[in-house]
Amino acid sequence: MMTFRTTGRTLFLLPILLSILLTACSGSGTAITGQNTPPSSGGTSGGTPPPPGAFNLSTSVSSGSTTGSISPSPAGTSCGTNCYTYTSGTSVTLTASAASGYNFSGWNGSGISCPGTGPCTVSMTAGRSVSATFAPPPPPGAFNLSTSVSSGSTTGSISPSPVGTSCGTNCYTYTSGTSVTLTATAASGYNFSGWNGSGISCSGTGPCTVSMTAGRSVSATFAMPGATTGAPAILFSDLDSGPSTGGQDNQGVFVTIWGKNFGATPGSITVGGGQVASIVSWTQGSGSYAAWSMDKVVFQLGSQAATGNIVLTNTNGTSNGIPFTVRAGNIYFVTPNGTGNGNYATPMSPSAAYTVMGPGKTFYFRGGTYNQGYSPVGGYTDRNYALDQAHGGSAGLPMAMVGYPNETAVFEALNASRNNFAFGTGGAPASYVTLANFTLHGGSTCIEDGGFWTNAKSGGVGSRIIGNVLSASYGGANTMAGLIMIQNDYWRVLGNEIKDTGTGAPINNNHAIYNQSGASETEIAWNYFHNLRMGHVIQVHTDNYYTYSNVRIHDNVIAKGTNGDSRAINVGTANGDSYGSIYNNIMDGVGSNFSAIAIWSGSWKIFNNTMYNIYTPGSSMVFVTNSAYVNFAAPASWLPAPVVELENNIFYSDGSSPYISLSTSNPAPIVTVNHNLYFNYGAAPSQDTAPRTGNPLFANAAAGDFRLQNSSPAVNTGIATTVVTIDHDGVGRPQGGVVDVGAYEQ
Repeated sequence: MMTFRTTGRTLFLLPILLSILLTACSGSGTAITGQNTPPSSGGTSGGTPPPPGAFNLSTSVSSGSTTGSISPSPAGTSCGTNCYTYTSGTSVTLTASAASGYNFSGWNGSGISCPGTGPCTVSMTAGRSVSATFAPPPPPGAFNLSTSVSSGSTTGSISPSPVGTSCGTNCYTYTSGTSVTLTATAASGYNFSGWNGSGISCSGTGPCTVSMTAGRSVSATFAMPGATTGAPAILFSDLDSGPSTGGQDNQGVFVTIWGKNFGATPGSITVGGGQVASIVSWTQGSGSYAAWSMDKVVFQLGSQAATGNIVLTNTNGTSNGIPFTVRAGNIYFVTPNGTGNGNYATPMSPSAAYTVMGPGKTFYFRGGTYNQGYSPVGGYTDRNYALDQAHGGSAGLPMAMVGYPNETAVFEALNASRNNFAFGTGGAPASYVTLANFTLHGGSTCIEDGGFWTNAKSGGVGSRIIGNVLSASYGGANTMAGLIMIQNDYWRVLGNEIKDTGTGAPINNNHAIYNQSGASETEIAWNYFHNLRMGHVIQVHTDNYYTYSNVRIHDNVIAKGTNGDSRAINVGTANGDSYGSIYNNIMDGVGSNFSAIAIWSGSWKIFNNTMYNIYTPGSSMVFVTNSAYVNFAAPASWLPAPVVELENNIFYSDGSSPYISLSTSNPAPIVTVNHNLYFNYGAAPSQDTAPRTGNPLFANAAAGDFRLQNSSPAVNTGIATTVVTIDHDGVGRPQGGVVDVGAYEQ
C-alpha cells in the first residue's frame, strides 16, 4: 500500500505520532493570517456531546413551552433538557401534544421530512434538532391552514392568497369556506416537484387551491431540476450574472453554457424569458472519452434578456432552467500586447487591466499567451495575476476574467514554483472572482486561494472556476498543494479539464483540487481528470481540525488515462460534524493500490457512483477508517467515528481489489451499505443489506461510456435518495419508476 506523508509543518506533534500520520493524509497552503474556527462537538445538536457511535436529538417548541410538548419514542438517554442520545441508526417517533387551548400546526427541523400534523419519524444517522409549532385554535366559524416545505426551507417557499390571519410560523386562519390559492416558489437551483397534505387534491406543479372547510396542513417538495431522456439539459454556465448592454456591439456579456442533448442544429436561448441577442457558437460534444462529452453554446446576452432562468429549446424539447442575474457593470477587452483603453476595437494590456479591476467588471482575454507578471504587488509579482480584495468582486457584483469565445487564451506561470492566479497578496484576498475558458499551465499550482492552511476560512469567498484546461509542471516535485486550492466557502469548480500533471512516482501530497482550511458549501462537479500522477485527485483535508459543511463532489470523471497513477477522492482530517455528499462520479482505472474513495471523518453520503477497473489489491475500492483518531490521539472534535452511507454504487473490481474495507478500531465507523452492485471480485460484501451482483453491462467502458444496457442488473434496482435527483447526463431520477444503480439513469 502506498502511504501518505504529512506536510512536515505539524511541529507540535510528537515524532512518534508523526510517523503514524504518514499513513493518513497531506496538508498544505499559502500565506495570509486569519482566525481559527473553534472546534465543535461532532454529532451534537445540543446538550452533552454523545459517546462514539451515537447522536443527540434535541426538541423544542417554537411557539413557547406553554403551548405544547414533544414526546420521543423510544425516549433515549438524557443529554440535557429536551435532549436525547441514541445509537446511530435508531428510528425515533416524535409525537406532538398541544396544551389546552392550542392546536398543533407543524414540524420543522434538520434531517426530517414530516409534512402534516401526524407523528414525525426521524432516523438518527446524524445529530438532529426538531421543533414543533402550536397555534391557538381559530375562533368559531374559522379554520387554520399550516404550510411546510418537506425538502427543507432553503429549497423553496409557499405563498398563500389571501394571506389570512397569522396563527404562528407558516400558519394562517381563515373563515370557513374561504378558497385559498397556494403558490410554490423554488429557490435558485431547484424546481418545484409537487404537493402533499390533508384535504387537498392538487396534482402537478401549478398553484394549489384548497377550501377551508376544515383545518388543513399542506407541504411542498422541491428538487434539483432534471431533463427527461433525450431532452436538452443545461448543467452549468460560466457567468451567472452580468450586464445586457455595453461591450462588443453594445450587446452585453458573452455567456457559455454546457450540457447534454443540445443537438446539431442550433435552437433558441432565452434568459428571463427574453431572447438573447445572438448565438456565437453551438457545438456538440466530441472526444474519445464519452463520459466527458458535453455540448456547449456561447451566446451574447442582449437588451431583451432579463433576470431569470437561462433556457434552451431545440427540436427535442425545452431544457431545465439555470439562474442568471442581469446587472450593471463594465466590460473590457484585453490582449497580450494591447495598448488601448479596453474597448472591443482598442483592447488594453494585461497590466492596464489590473489597474481597473474591481467588483462587477468583466474582462475578456483575447487569444494568445500571457506569460508575464501583470500585478505589481510586493513579493507577488511572480504570479501572472495576484488579486487582493480591491482587485476582486463582491457579493452580487462578481469580477469575471474570461477567455474570449472561440479563441485560446493561455496563461503560463513565470516559474516552476508559482501559479497563474493567486487570490491574495499578503493582505485581504480577492473574493467572488470568476475564471473561465482559459488554458492554464502552472508551476506548483494554477489557482491558489489567498489563505493559509493553519487558519480556518482564510481565503477568498465565492469564486467560480469554470470550463478551464489546467496542468502544472511540478518543478518542485512535492508541492503539498493542488492545481486548484480552495480555502474558504462557496466556491464552484465546474467543468474543468485537469490533465498531464505529476511526477514519475506519484507523491501523496500532490492533488488536483485541494479543499482545505474548513472551506464549506463548495461544489466540485462535471470536471474531467486524466493522466495525473499524484495522491488523491480531490482532497478534503487540512492537518488542523476544521469543520467542512455541505461539500458536494458530484458528476466528475476521474480516469487513469494512458500515463496516470492516482487515487480519486479523499476526506481526511476533519471535525466529526463535517458532512457532505459524493455522487454520480465516474472513476476509471484509478486507485493506486489504496482506494478510489477514502473517508477518515465526518458524515458522508456516497451515492450512485460508478467505479470501474479500480486497482486497490492492497486495500479496497472504498476505504472507511477511524484509525487516524485512534493512532495519533486527535482531539475530541474528531468524534464521533465516520458515518458513511453507501447506496446505489457500482463496484467493478479489476479482479484483484476488494470492494469495501471498514476499520474495526474503537470507536468503529458507522457505515450503512445497501443497494450497491458488485462485480469481478466474488460475492457482495456481507455489510450490504440489499446487494446486487453481476456484470453491469456498460454500453462501452473502453470508450468511457458507462451508460447501462437495457438488460443491466443495475437498471431499476436502486433506492431513491433525497440527494441524487438527476444523473450524470442531467436526466431526472427515476425514469422507469425505480432509481438505477450507478451514475446513469436508463
